[in-house]
Amino acid sequence: MSQLVGLPAADDEREPDGQPAAGSAGALEEALGAVIAERVREFRLHLGLTVGQLAELTSLSKGMLSKIENAQASPSLATLARLSGALKVPVTAFFRGLDEE
Repeated sequence: MSQLVGLPAADDEREPDGQPAAGSAGALEEALGAVIAERVREFRLHLGLTVGQLAELTSLSKGMLSKIENAQASPSLATLARLSGALKVPVTAFFRGLDEE
């Protein structure tokens, strides 16, 4: 299995409590999901939109948006592009606040 340069293999690197080990690919994915979730909600609320209104603007279901905002689902790049257009922010805005290591 290939591995991205600079990222550890994701071979079940977990702490005893079951959480992804710090520095593991799982931990990075979890942190990324949390930052995206926070940004989507922040931008939606800034525009005064409900989840239902954003769903209509993006053609995404309210359930999927709720999962994205609660970091229970990872949006695809296509979904991030739809959200970007509806929320009037660049796609990169969803990644602000993610620590670069």
